[in-house]
Amino acid sequence: MHQFFIESAIEEPDEVWIEGEDAHHIERVLRMRIGEELMIVINRKVQWLGEIDSMTEGRVGVKLLFHIERTDTQAIRILLYQGVPKSDKMDWIVQKATELGVMEICPVQMKRSVSRIDKQDKAEKKQKRWQRIADEAAKQSKRVTIPEVKLPMSFSEMIKGIPEDVQILVAYEDEKKQGLHEQLKSLDKAKPIAVVIGPEGGYELDEIQMLRDRGAKIVGLGPRILRTETASLAFIALLQYECGDLA
Repeated sequence: MHQFFIESAIEEPDEVWIEGEDAHHIERVLRMRIGEELMIVINRKVQWLGEIDSMTEGRVGVKLLFHIERTDTQAIRILLYQGVPKSDKMDWIVQKATELGVMEICPVQMKRSVSRIDKQDKAEKKQKRWQRIADEAAKQSKRVTIPEVKLPMSFSEMIKGIPEDVQILVAYEDEKKQGLHEQLKSLDKAKPIAVVIGPEGGYELDEIQMLRDRGAKIVGLGPRILRTETASLAFIALLQYECGDLA
């Protein structure tokens, strides 16, 4: 069943209106008709079952039938700090990280990042694209919340911007002694967890040192070198399995 997000000043309205691109998608792409059911999320908090009861050009009226007893309260809150990869890999990472339940996605420009986002207008354009991908992935995966995709930031901005109460885990291919499993056992599930993943070229040594100085736990992901997009999703999935809602 298709799902759509609605912002409403009324927490529990009897009817809502879908407009803009979503209305066009319902009418022209999905070709839905009056009487068909869909899922509506009000203010990114509560899920409802709704029924289309009117359709005009660019506007779809939905009668809310009943509240679905489900929220997006998760066992853990994951923040992904992703070294910006080249080409469209970030699109894929944003989509899959959203499906896996990440709450915030922060693209980070690191020293070895092949792709450079140096101009403000380019950064804003990228951020809007990635946010749209997150929105669509949240609809598809029936999430109640949509992760926020931040503007691309520098490495130093990331270090300064990670909140003090956040636990930081860093995947590092040259870490041979400290594995992920033991670190997962010691995590405080009540506090947010930042997952930091390097770009294709990996980290510079001074970046790893800056992360250590910030209190990050540096861990290896096994004997094989993973691509950045594989490392991100493998790390998140393992974290969700051990501490979150995939166990």
